[in-house]
Amino acid sequence: MRIEAAELQRALADVEKSVTTSDLGMLESKAGSWRIPSVVTEEMVGVAESLIPFKPSPRVGKFLVLSGVDKSGKETHCFNQSRLTKITSVYDHLRSKGFDVLPINLPSYNTLLGALVGAYLGRRTKDMVLSGDLSASYAWLLWSLDRAQFNDSVDRWLADGPRKVVLSKRWTESHAVYQPEVGVRYERVMRFEEKVVKQDSTIVLDIPPVQALLRLRTRPDRDNYEKASIIEGVRRRYLALSEIYPYGDIYLVDASRSLEEVNRDILSLVDRIMQG
Repeated sequence: MRIEAAELQRALADVEKSVTTSDLGMLESKAGSWRIPSVVTEEMVGVAESLIPFKPSPRVGKFLVLSGVDKSGKETHCFNQSRLTKITSVYDHLRSKGFDVLPINLPSYNTLLGALVGAYLGRRTKDMVLSGDLSASYAWLLWSLDRAQFNDSVDRWLADGPRKVVLSKRWTESHAVYQPEVGVRYERVMRFEEKVVKQDSTIVLDIPPVQALLRLRTRPDRDNYEKASIIEGVRRRYLALSEIYPYGDIYLVDASRSLEEVNRDILSLVDRIMQG
């Protein structure tokens, strides 16, 4: 599926305006003129429409996020999809304690909206190809839409009982630290994601930028966000996350140590969070 970046940018601009002004009528009238595949239009409009009238349900479950700079170990400790020995993922750990866990791995490259993120980053996902240049001033909305598509599911899950847990690799806090480094104002991002359900707790895995860059050397598909200047700025923002992101409790874990040490401390921290 090939999408012209200029046409996608026009659609994203309309989505941002409609969501931030709560104007469903404008969204419906504008969407008819978008020159992008109809299946993409339907997904974008559906997510935008769900945000405009959204009101969160009473929460009884808990929402936990693992975050940090690229290659800090988020995916390994969150889900351990590589099934590394001596490592217990937070997902498996919570389930072993009797919690019912909804896992979210962002970007969700296996979904249509997540595939748009992948296309922007130059990754071939779902045969999605972005033709031309999409401005960073609007590209961030791809991540926001990818996240927002889970909003209703997260809300229902958290309202369903005290043993329900949402576990996500990255959430809105990731935008709060990454996008200002590419020129997108924090306030603009948070205004669009105002009605996205926020987490109760964020565990930030902290590693020095030089260590992140060393780990990134092994990746053949590095993207524009994986540069030394950006990683350094993002890490500074993560260290100050409790000051700039007013949603839930923030915990910092030194992830520069061995995987086993970090994993042990994360699981211990998760137990304290769940008992709180």
